[in-house]
Amino acid sequence: MTFWLIVLAGALGAAMRYVVDGALRAKWPTTLPAATLTVNVLGSAVLGAVMGAGPHTDWAAIAGMGWCGGFTTFSTHIVETLHLASHTSRAKALANLFLMLVACTFAAGLLFWLIA
Repeated sequence: MTFWLIVLAGALGAAMRYVVDGALRAKWPTTLPAATLTVNVLGSAVLGAVMGAGPHTDWAAIAGMGWCGGFTTFSTHIVETLHLASHTSRAKALANLFLMLVACTFAAGLLFWLIA
C-alpha cells in the first residue's frame, strides 16, 4: 500500500509543480529560471521538514520520495542551466547552478533544524 501512496503523492507533486511553475513564469517572465528555483527551494524545505519530523516512517517516504520527488525537478534545472550557458551567458549559468545548490541546501537544512 505504501508503494501506491508514494506513486500517488509523486503524481500530485508533479501536477502541483506544473501549476506553480506555469503561474510563476506567467507572472514574472525572466531570463533566469526563477520558477524552477522557487519550486526546488519549496520542495527542499518540505523535505527538510519531513526528515526533521522523522525520516523512518511510511508517511516520510510518501511525502519525501513521493510528493517532494514529484514536485522538485533537478533535470529541468540542468536543462535550464545548459540553455543559459549556450544562449545567454556562462556567468548566469554558473550563478544559477550555485544559487540552486545553496538555496535548496539552506532551505532543507533550516527546516530540518527547526523541526528536529
